[in-house]
Amino acid sequence: MPDEIKAIVFDLGEVLAKHRKGLTEIEGRGYIVPNPGGIDWTKPKAFNILKASVFGRINERQFYRALLPLMKQKISFSCFKKEWNDGMIWKPHVANYLKSLNRAGYKIGIISDCDSIFFNEVLRRFGLKPFIDGRALSYEVHSKKPSSKMWNNVLRELNLKASECVYIDDLQKYVVKARELGWNAFRFQNLTKLKQDLARIGVKAKKVN
Repeated sequence: MPDEIKAIVFDLGEVLAKHRKGLTEIEGRGYIVPNPGGIDWTKPKAFNILKASVFGRINERQFYRALLPLMKQKISFSCFKKEWNDGMIWKPHVANYLKSLNRAGYKIGIISDCDSIFFNEVLRRFGLKPFIDGRALSYEVHSKKPSSKMWNNVLRELNLKASECVYIDDLQKYVVKARELGWNAFRFQNLTKLKQDLARIGVKAKKVN
């Protein structure tokens, strides 16, 4: 008999926040980024700085200071963070559904390849901090999907087995990876489809007041 589902674990990019059109996609690297100050991301130095931030080798201010000489227009740290986060279209309806799952008794986790500027904005904008029970963020774990370290880190924090959890990601390759690790997993296309997928395995949310 299948294990009871006790936790839902979400990716962030394209699930709780969607990249705006016109951002720079670093070819072959899997990164989509805004251009605060007119940064030229085709330069290897710029990409190496970005990678250092995503893997947690430098903090937010070090990230900004390292990129400052590469900006065509110098901007303040606060403007840099604003322009960085303005590159996203935020999805409060998905965040509210996540909260409703938590209110229904499910633990909530996050697995994401991201930097701290973006993740802190997710927490601030949606008020999610009290709802998250486990997380694996590339800048904290110093690893990146598809490393099994990301999924295993969340399982430790949730104190659950993979078969008791569901993973949601917009990219099929990571859905496949999660399933290989014993997780239930679905590809995120839209909120309606997600609700249908979760309902099929008995997951029911609770309305958020």
